[in-house]
Amino acid sequence: CQFPIIHYEDPNQFQKNGESHGEHFRDEINELFQIRRKLLLEKNYSLKNKLKELALIKFQESKRYSPDISNELEGISRGAKLNIDEIVLLNNYTDFRDILLPDEGCSTIQSISREDSICGQTWDMHRSAKKYVSVIKIDGNENTSAQLIFSLVGCVGMMGFNANNLMIGVNNLNTMNA
Repeated sequence: CQFPIIHYEDPNQFQKNGESHGEHFRDEINELFQIRRKLLLEKNYSLKNKLKELALIKFQESKRYSPDISNELEGISRGAKLNIDEIVLLNNYTDFRDILLPDEGCSTIQSISREDSICGQTWDMHRSAKKYVSVIKIDGNENTSAQLIFSLVGCVGMMGFNANNLMIGVNNLNTMNA
């Protein structure tokens, strides 16, 4: 694989990590944002005049729920020289794309036992995202476990695991048949 590994040495420097991420991959993040915005509007054009407003509402909710991740998003925004609503759209592409659409989505599976655990997920990712795939490697410290996160440049992460074998995945939860 030729995808980059984005290394966050200090897991508690959310804005600094995000800004470095954004600066280093500025051109790629801007390209991916333009691609994602175009695809989103092709799928759900009715949102065209509401994207900024909805993205800013989503960002305010994110700040209440996870100030640290929101700080990372702000850093990416600064580093990539994109507005925060554009970074929010990039990070929440399928959430915005699928507003008002019929049941569609990915599937997730997880099996946990005392000895082992495994999880997996399908990604209905558009082929245009292939060249923007990345891995974020976060070093651990006394407060945070080391982590490896599958992502796209400009995004805070889609799925991953930490040194404690805890895994996380992201899936559209707006469907009834996924």
